[in-house]
Amino acid sequence: MRASIGAGMRYWRLRGITMTTNRRGARRRLATIALISASALTLVACGDDAKDDPPRPTATASVPTPKEQVEAAYQRYWDVYVQLSNSGDIDSAAFTGVAEGSFVESTLKNLRDQAESGVVRVGEPTFSTFRTEVEGRKATSLVCLDERKWAAKHDDKTLPPPSDADPSPIEATLEQRDGGWIVTDLDFRKGETCPSAK
Repeated sequence: MRASIGAGMRYWRLRGITMTTNRRGARRRLATIALISASALTLVACGDDAKDDPPRPTATASVPTPKEQVEAAYQRYWDVYVQLSNSGDIDSAAFTGVAEGSFVESTLKNLRDQAESGVVRVGEPTFSTFRTEVEGRKATSLVCLDERKWAAKHDDKTLPPPSDADPSPIEATLEQRDGGWIVTDLDFRKGETCPSAK
């Protein structure tokens, strides 16, 4: 009887251990399933948020129009001209990539004569609004040049402006070369009137 009782106790004890172990394993499995489910719900929630987010606009650089490119090229010509006139240091290559043609040599000669006489300009001229027409790879751009505030000096003495210093219209012919614009001719329209310069 004791043997059977002892055997029964060992059986239930073993069974109890087995049941406890099974319970612990079940709890672990349930915890693992819960963790996986929570992770899945988190991923789904994140995916929904990503879908709800509006697309972000991308910044695009504005491309200058042909007219704007022509006017910028004509302005570059005057920037070089003013710099040479003000410095008195006449660089023959200054107009490279900016202007070409027989008028460039005449311009450089006049600037050299001015510098050799000891005259330099001070400040800068003012310009009216450009009037530009573009046809394919050729263009014209007219601007009124006002030199009345562009002083000149000789031996540190300020010279009076010339008698014909009223604003004068100057029209440039430009051509497109290798994607850029270059001044190929200038037309000084003496005697024509100009609107007020800016």
